[in-house]
Amino acid sequence: MGPLLSLPIGIVAGVAALVATAKITRSILRLESDRTPAIEETIGERGTVYLTIPGGETGLGKVHVTLRGRLVELAAITKNDTLPTGAAVEVVDTVGETVVVVPLTFVE
Repeated sequence: MGPLLSLPIGIVAGVAALVATAKITRSILRLESDRTPAIEETIGERGTVYLTIPGGETGLGKVHVTLRGRLVELAAITKNDTLPTGAAVEVVDTVGETVVVVPLTFVE
């Protein structure tokens, strides 16, 4: 083959490889998903106080809550009285990366 025939064949083959690579890359990127749990998903979940939560939103404590089938530890505040370790609570709101909890005795 002479240069006049091999140049167009090389260009067509290069463009075909480029198109195929682009389609494969696009297909792979469609498979990507973000499975990072969002703190808002804890609203309505019940949990247990791990570290005492001071009352009246005066400080942070910790709670254990199940999120997507995993037990997670989250910072928590409460508007009610102090919640001791082991108290059953329900998440009612979030503030940034902090959850707002209330004791189950106050949940209606």
